[in-house]
Amino acid sequence: MHCNSPMATSCESGMEELLKTAQIYYKSSSTDLKEKAHKFFKSLDFDGNEKVSLHEFLGFMREEGHKKMSNRHFFKELDKDGSGTLEFMEVMTLYYILKSGRPFCEGCDTFIPGMFFTCTKCYENSPNSFSVCPDCYNNGQFIHDHKQFLDNYALLEAKRKEAIAIEAKRKEAIAIEAKRKEAIAIEAKRKEACARQQYQPKSSVTITELPKFTSTAASTSNALVAYSNPPKPKWKNAFKVIEIALVSAAGNLCNIM
Repeated sequence: MHCNSPMATSCESGMEELLKTAQIYYKSSSTDLKEKAHKFFKSLDFDGNEKVSLHEFLGFMREEGHKKMSNRHFFKELDKDGSGTLEFMEVMTLYYILKSGRPFCEGCDTFIPGMFFTCTKCYENSPNSFSVCPDCYNNGQFIHDHKQFLDNYALLEAKRKEAIAIEAKRKEAIAIEAKRKEAIAIEAKRKEACARQQYQPKSSVTITELPKFTSTAASTSNALVAYSNPPKPKWKNAFKVIEIALVSAAGNLCNIM
């Protein structure tokens, strides 16, 4: 789709969206990035009049190797106010286009400001991508060896899911490796314990603790036993009685005398 064709309204709308996007990025960027943006503007503004003319634009684009953009038609697409020169934010739109890698259609060789279709095989494996505008893709007005195409939004989503899958596999591999190392460490400790037990010296003397007894038969060396006098013979008792009687009789005799 050419921006100077009857369908130019769609192309102009796409460029307006790019201008708004560039404004948003500039306003939300850091001071350092804003300084780089101003340096980019000054690199195009050779005479320093705060505006970029057509010849300044063409000279810069050719010097930087942007051949497809170094033409009058692309300059007019950037010049939204039709002043014949590019102001700062219009140059910021160019800066955003260059940094975001916006493509030219491989079918009609025009700049694609909006949605496009790109070859997924070339996107992944080739230094140069292959993209076509919706009209050329719908009408088959392009020549290419591959048939696998996705629009830029679907491609972004596919790459996001691919990144998630890769990260999940990476985490799974880390978890498996951690379990493997843990198992190795456990096995090493087990073998170390077995080795210590195997080479530990054994004693030939067995010490057995003697049981404690509560028998009443105590040892003569450390037991005190109550001693009872043996019973006296009966004849000694009779002799004692007679002895008492004689003493009593003698006492009586003394009293009579």
